[in-house]
Amino acid sequence: MKIALIYPPVLNSIKTTLPDFVNENEGYFPPLGIMYIASYLKAYQRDCEVLIIDSVAEKLDHGQIAARVADFKAEIVGISCWTFSLIDALATARQIKKSSPCISVCLGGPHVNIYPRETLFNDCVDFVITEDGERAFSELISQMHPGGNLQSVPNLYYKRFGKIMRSGLSYAEKELDVLPYPDRRLTDINKYSSIMDNEGLITTMITSRGCPFNCSFCFQRASGWRSRSVSNIVGEMKECIKIGISNFFIFDETFTVSKKRIMELCLEIKRNKLDIIWSCRSRVDTIDEEVMDNLKDSGCKRISFGVEAASTQVLRRLNKQITIKRASEIFRLAKRKGIITLADFMVGCPDERWQQTKQTIRLAKKLNPDFVQFSLFTLFPATKLYEEALKEGVIESDVWHNYAVNPRADFKPPLWNLYTEKQANRILVMAYQKFYLRFSYILKCLSSITSLNKLKVYARAALSLLRTAVKE
Repeated sequence: MKIALIYPPVLNSIKTTLPDFVNENEGYFPPLGIMYIASYLKAYQRDCEVLIIDSVAEKLDHGQIAARVADFKAEIVGISCWTFSLIDALATARQIKKSSPCISVCLGGPHVNIYPRETLFNDCVDFVITEDGERAFSELISQMHPGGNLQSVPNLYYKRFGKIMRSGLSYAEKELDVLPYPDRRLTDINKYSSIMDNEGLITTMITSRGCPFNCSFCFQRASGWRSRSVSNIVGEMKECIKIGISNFFIFDETFTVSKKRIMELCLEIKRNKLDIIWSCRSRVDTIDEEVMDNLKDSGCKRISFGVEAASTQVLRRLNKQITIKRASEIFRLAKRKGIITLADFMVGCPDERWQQTKQTIRLAKKLNPDFVQFSLFTLFPATKLYEEALKEGVIESDVWHNYAVNPRADFKPPLWNLYTEKQANRILVMAYQKFYLRFSYILKCLSSITSLNKLKVYARAALSLLRTAVKE
């Protein structure tokens, strides 16, 4: 069977909480989700041929994707579906159905985890798979024949006689080591890059799934943390090294959940003498000097931390469960160790006032990370704060559900009612200007440029920021 797996374009994406100059210069990352599915199919399905189409990296539109699918003669298509790219995911499905009406279309990803039935209402969608998709999609392939039992496929929603059906079986992969490594040979590894790092070929990895923390602004709160073994992680790194990749972006929600696991992983990387560099996401309350020393010694050069806000009151409302004192200690420690840091902050949070917004911007400058990312606090679906906003009348209706039923390009994600959209965007741009246009920061960037390519990346980002500053 021929199967096409598609990461859709972002030609009609809803406006994100980041300014345009950030989105424009971020870079491209491999579509890890469909790469995992591709590997699983190749391992467990006989006579299976898989095509991956990364529409973002390849800069393809819906028609070009459909043409590729038709040329490949795919029998079923799997499309990644994120809420911000829902319109493009559905447009891709429609174009494929128009060009090749007999092809079955299945959607999976974060959006359908929340809105499976709403997604399946679209005529261009035949199946929806929620949660972990590797085994479920493979089971679907096995049952796609006359007399096949779709009720045996876990995490599946499908149509029968005009009605939406659910298999009733739920499955989450507990033993992540059973999953084959993502097949990076199915993509053009030369197309991926990041503004934060241009040292050799890059890729993304996950060493765990889920999150044990309970932040009220995140839909993945307390989602159940599952981790891969140290030997399995190192094995994947070795496979990447064989094809020339030695720069890893570890995209776990929180990489440093288990100190024991991290220490063992760092030791194994060093024991195998892997010549790699890598980065990860952490929390200021799940890392200490011993861990940081081992991270650096094993090739970790950058750590991202979600600080979010400077106000204790705001942090309490976000249920972040960190302190600014601890954040300050960790950023000072990282700087002393020579580890690059990125700090994430949100503007316009619940219980925040203008003075507290300014306090957050001042904190960003005080912590002085190497990179900072400001975003507008946004009420995302399936989060505790979204539920509170509905109850408290901050938003009058379930706007995300309305969008899932009737996606529109002019949809704007709801903010808390502290600032108007115009005010919030101005504050956001101002925050970036105050951090990145400091003379000391510019001087530091200039002194760190070691290649023409890095100069071009920094220059492009700087020009975008300056253009925005002039507009404001």
